[in-house]
Amino acid sequence: MARDDITEKQKLFLIALQDDILSFRRRGRHNTYGYSSLDPLKTEIRLVTVLPGMWEDRIQCEISVASLKANPEYEALSYSWGNPELKEPIWVGDKQIGVTSNCLKALRRFRSREQPVTLWIDAICINQSDDGEKSWQVKLMGEIYEKTERVLIWLGEND
Repeated sequence: MARDDITEKQKLFLIALQDDILSFRRRGRHNTYGYSSLDPLKTEIRLVTVLPGMWEDRIQCEISVASLKANPEYEALSYSWGNPELKEPIWVGDKQIGVTSNCLKALRRFRSREQPVTLWIDAICINQSDDGEKSWQVKLMGEIYEKTERVLIWLGEND
């Protein structure tokens, strides 16, 4: 598609996305989401609920803690992370979490226009800056995938 073929709606989306990315990079850690601790004895996990929105809307989420023993309802998202150094923002309230471009595209694709979607996504639901948490959460992944309603697999956009 030539640059002249971009619709007005696509232009507005690109401008909004660029603003979000610039805002995320400028604010750095000052506006970054702060993870609460999980209790390994309760087999706690985090779930991300993606709030409804249109394709061009920024990704707005809620993060909750649930015990696997309580059999929470969620879908697990499996995808290729892509370049982990390149981060794009998603929003939890007024706080940001940096996710890879592939994760952002998957969230846009699986988000509903009408209702919230509750997901378990390793890159978001596991505190990636806490090595201790990563260690024991990775050990739970078999149970996390076993208890999910279904696994969504993201292979990327059609070329």
